[in-house]
Parts: sequence; C-alpha cells; structure tokens
Amino acid sequence: VNKPLGCSVTGLCFRSRDEQRAARDEFYQREYNAASDLAASTSPRDKSRPQLTSAMRLAVRSLWRGTQQQTSPWVKLESHWEDLDADRESQLQAQASLVLDELRRGLSRESGTAASSTSTAPPKDCEFDKVAQFLGAIDVNAMFITDEEQRCIALGLYLRGALFNHDEEPNCAQSFRGRRLLVRALRPVAAGEELTLAYSEIAEVSSVRRARLRGQYHFDPLRGPPPAAVAARDLSLSEVQERLQDGTWRPLEHGVVWSAEVGVHSERQQLDGVVGCRRAATLLVSQVQAEWAAAREAAKAEDARTVARRLRRAWKAASSEDLRLGEGHALRLAT
Repeated sequence: VNKPLGCSVTGLCFRSRDEQRAARDEFYQREYNAASDLAASTSPRDKSRPQLTSAMRLAVRSLWRGTQQQTSPWVKLESHWEDLDADRESQLQAQASLVLDELRRGLSRESGTAASSTSTAPPKDCEFDKVAQFLGAIDVNAMFITDEEQRCIALGLYLRGALFNHDEEPNCAQSFRGRRLLVRALRPVAAGEELTLAYSEIAEVSSVRRARLRGQYHFDPLRGPPPAAVAARDLSLSEVQERLQDGTWRPLEHGVVWSAEVGVHSERQQLDGVVGCRRAATLLVSQVQAEWAAAREAAKAEDARTVARRLRRAWKAASSEDLRLGEGHALRLAT
C-alpha cells in the first residue's frame, strides 16, 4: 500500500497526486487558504487552536459549494433543534462560530482581502443561527461512508439518502462505491411500498439500537417485529457477542450465520435454509486461517515472496463476496 500524501498545513491526506489535484477546486484550496490564514494569525505553539471535526469540515465544504453555486438545498433537512438540550445547543453554536471563521478565512484568501472585511461576509444562508441548525441537521442526516469491510472512513451528506425513513425490518440496505451511495432492495418491494433503511446497526441488541435512535435521531421506532421475536433475536445476538469477546474465531464451534429472512444467528440454532451458508462460511474462514498460518511460517523462514503470495490469497478469500453473508456483516479474523 502506497504511503498517503499528507498536507502539513491542513492535516488532510490524499492517496495520490491526482486525488489531491481533483480536490483542489472542490475544497482543498480553500481549506489550505483558511489554515494558512489561521496559522499566520496565531502562534504555532498555541495548543488552544481549534480543530475541525468531520461534521464541521462537511458543513464548511457544503457552505463553500453553496456559495459558489448560489444554492442551498440542505435547508430543507430536519435538524430536530427543538428536541436538543441546552448543552448540545451550546456545542453546536460554538461549532458554528468555528465554521463561519473557517468560511471567512477561506474566502478572504481567495479574494485577497482580510478575513474581517465586510466583502468576505458570509451569504444570507450562512448566518450564525442557520449554520448551527445545519450542524444539527448533519448529526441527524449524514451517513458514515464505509469500505468493503464496513469500516467507517468518512462522513457524507446525501440529500436523497436523507429521504429514507428508519425501520426495524428495513427492505433496503445502503453501501458505498467510493463516494457513491448505493441502495439495494433486500426483498421484493411492492408498488407504492415505502423504501426504508436501518439507522442503527441491525447486529446490535434492541436496547442498544433504541438508545441510539433516541439519542441521535430523537424518536422511538413505532414499527417492528413482535416482542417475542425481538427477545429471541436479542438472546441470539447476546450469545454471539459473548463468544467473540475472547478475540478468537472458532469456525467449527462458534459460527455466525446471516440470512435475509432471519438475520444473525449462532451456530447452535438449526434453522432451515442457512445450514449450507454456515458450512460455506466455515470452509472460507478455515481457508483464510490456513493461508494466514502459512504466511507466518514463511515469514519465520524469511521467504518474502511466499509471504506476499499467501497474504494475497488470504485477502482474496476474506474479501470475496461469498464471505460477506449479508449487508453490514462480514466474518472477521482475529489478528
């Protein structure tokens, strides 16, 4: 893997020069200008210099794009501002001040004026209260962009994706191909049926999912499976989590199975239609473990070529579509 290109001024990293050049007009040049202006006005040893969070960077880039294109489609997003407590409102207002400062500094360097100049004042859609509410809307509507192993690598705002409501038994699932949001149906969807997603991880027990929905999205799900089915599912998930706490994977004893009909289940449960899936998962995990063990032995013998070949085979098997038993669920090996 090539070492990423780091920018000492902004702290941003890029995979290649081409990616850095592509980001120049979109956001990188303005962030560089803002960071340079901030560095010139403060001491390098000043540890109190504010750091922008991912949500704040996303807000700045959206506002820059809106200023450039003279549009602000995000104003229709729900922020649930009236549901926030006083502490959260204060946090968002403090973040709004930093966002506006970043916006002014980026625009001032671009226009060649001072950051405090009235000519670089933010447009009407970038007023303080509206920016604070926009940050609240990002909390509710932004999506974590994940890689092929479902690891969070970025934060994105998709206006069409924000139209999907939550369901405890969603009929759709989202994934990402680069920056592109992909939504696919998990089962046949009738004409006129609402398309829904799961806002919280479906592999978590119901109490954890509901707590997150209340804390971040400010609602309790009204629809869902019967209480008995929820209790049985929570028990199954708890068993799986307990077995994986030791950090090891025993494919013959502690397999995990996923199916669109019944979700996640432990290997003890003999469910129709998932036995073949379990056996396939066991074979694949065993194959990856064998390749990994062979790579370790080759490393002891200092055979670099064999190590590379074995690791490539292990990665190919671990990242295959067969090993991914369901959207959001991938079998992982303890290192």
